[in-house]
Amino acid sequence: MPLFEEVRYAGLYAGTDLRVYGTADGSLKYDFVVQPGGQPADIALRYRGAERLRLRPDGTLLVHTSVTDVVEQRPYAYQVVGKQRRVVACRYQLEGNTLRYDFPMGYNPQLPLVIDPTVTACTYSGSAGEVWASSTAYDSQGNLYSGGWAFEGATR
Repeated sequence: MPLFEEVRYAGLYAGTDLRVYGTADGSLKYDFVVQPGGQPADIALRYRGAERLRLRPDGTLLVHTSVTDVVEQRPYAYQVVGKQRRVVACRYQLEGNTLRYDFPMGYNPQLPLVIDPTVTACTYSGSAGEVWASSTAYDSQGNLYSGGWAFEGATR
């Protein structure tokens, strides 16, 4: 059972909150929620430690590291109008190692705007068998650490 359902960092940027939550399939997700008056152009994600960042023709972001590649899917953004989600055209804008969001068709600044990125995370354990994580921790510089078990495949 999770210890929390959602963590919200109010005012991460002026008029913009960060929402971090788990999904039914056990994935970790995050959204930026830009309130009316907030500026999505203020959101800037700086990547440190990556060897190379590249926008692919399909709109995904490839983050190449010394260990593996991480793919961030094309950004998805929406606004709730009435009780329905309306998709807002959104794409990445990459300048050096800083990622921002661009809205080529605009959006309604009178309504909250939700930017819902999807990261296809991958790890490297050095094991060809099953890997089970049992604990995670972070340090004062924001690095994430995971510990667990690795089982090699059954021998014949």
